[in-house]
Amino acid sequence: MHKRAPLVLLIFIVICGCRSSDTPPSVGAGRLSPPVVVDAAGLKQHVSRHGGKVVLLDFWATWCAPCVRELPRPAALQKEFGGRGFQAIPVSFDEPEDWADKAAPRLAAAGWNGPALIVDGPDARNAIVNWLATRWRSELPALYVLDRSGRVARELLAAEAENTAAIRAAIEATIENK
Repeated sequence: MHKRAPLVLLIFIVICGCRSSDTPPSVGAGRLSPPVVVDAAGLKQHVSRHGGKVVLLDFWATWCAPCVRELPRPAALQKEFGGRGFQAIPVSFDEPEDWADKAAPRLAAAGWNGPALIVDGPDARNAIVNWLATRWRSELPALYVLDRSGRVARELLAAEAENTAAIRAAIEATIENK
């Protein structure tokens, strides 16, 4: 009986160490889960799931050079403010069919490991712009800081959306305005 124990232990270790190649990649494995494809109503619903938190909607696309340059920002801001009732949400304007080949690899390489949204086409983009904007015309980059009630607290567009100090100040002010 004791002579078989090492063999049984070896078999157990091999079996436990094996992993099926059919296992889908997880968020923590350096790859993102499939995005949530949203229209304006879906985006509002997703934001409402974070009720009571300050939310940063970071609109970006792979074809927007400043957006790609700033892709590490959502992860960094989430790390900095996440413990204070804050949620960053990257929202891609890429086409949903381009997620796996274009958007997901860039977002994952930038350090994002949370849920991601992708807007479902031009009509959805226009509806989202109409919901959020006072002056936004869908140019990128664009960031919206929403207060704990889901209302727009700050709109940061174009060059202002690339100003990390302005973004951090807007988030900080919104968090402090309980």
